Amino acid sequence: MPTNYPTAGEDMAVTLSNSNYPEFSRAYAEDLRESWPDIWRAGGNIRGNEAYELWGAAKDGSESE
Repeated sequence: MPTNYPTAGEDMAVTLSNSNYPEFSRAYAEDLRESWPDIWRAGGNIRGNEAYELWGAAKDGSESE
């Protein structure tokens, strides 16, 4: 079954390299994390919350080791 990603008729893997956007939407991630915690937890990424926090710090201009 075609995924229609990133445009209708294309059957490509869902990845940022196939996206029309330079990065995943931080606002979308924040809404997902706050409004849909069951979906957020279902991601299966053990380090996902840590990556999310580091992403936020980087977006705010903080530098880390």
